[in-house]
Amino acid sequence: MAIRQGQRQRRARWSAVLRALCVLAVLPFWREAAGNETGDAERGRSLYHGRGTCASCHGVDGDPARRPSMNKETAAVIAKLKPPPADLRAPDQLRLLSEQQRFKAIRKGHPGTAMLPDPSLSDQDIRDLLAYLGQLRRPSSTGQ
Repeated sequence: MAIRQGQRQRRARWSAVLRALCVLAVLPFWREAAGNETGDAERGRSLYHGRGTCASCHGVDGDPARRPSMNKETAAVIAKLKPPPADLRAPDQLRLLSEQQRFKAIRKGHPGTAMLPDPSLSDQDIRDLLAYLGQLRRPSSTGQ
């Protein structure tokens, strides 16, 4: 009986080692797919205010009360959006709580809102945007 117990313990150890190796082998691919790699916040800020067109709805540095200059028709459409664009500086008002959810919303759009997908953004662009948005959510952030 002691021999069987020893065999079971060895099998359990090898099984744990194999599970750990599988997790370590898959982790880099999972992180890439989930958009968890580090982004460049300064580049994200540039995208947010430039090519990404995020500031048109979410406002300068995430403040919806401070929108960039635009024509009256576009401003009128944005003013009527239901629900209104989120204040990206206020974590308690954001419905997407994880970086994976935010990554997916930027990549595929945000159902139930006017936020559409932006297929021109690469995965790295989105990681950079997420790094910048993370800075906006910090209490002491000025967005700059």
